[in-house]
Amino acid sequence: MTGSNESNQKKSDNLFNQVVGKRLKDLRIARKMTQTELAKQANITFQQIQKYEMGINGLSLYRSALLCIALGVNPNYFSYKALDESKRLRSDAAPCDSTTTEVNNVECN
Repeated sequence: MTGSNESNQKKSDNLFNQVVGKRLKDLRIARKMTQTELAKQANITFQQIQKYEMGINGLSLYRSALLCIALGVNPNYFSYKALDESKRLRSDAAPCDSTTTEVNNVECN
């Protein structure tokens, strides 16, 4: 990837990480757990939990599984429809002009 495609991919990755991070934070709070408590159960640092929740770092499949076990949810919890949601957010934020781009599938009415 070069130039525009690389930039678009990075934006998509960041949005995806933010969607997954929000799900993690919302579930942790619903379970009345602190970042430190969750981190201990998943055998990682609370700083890493912070990075996941802010969307700075993406969850690996292994870490996602550990967090799902610690939070008592299905292993698909974080990823289910997260790609669709991140694409929708990207489309909502994209400037609309007469050109439809294949990269982000934005259609203008």
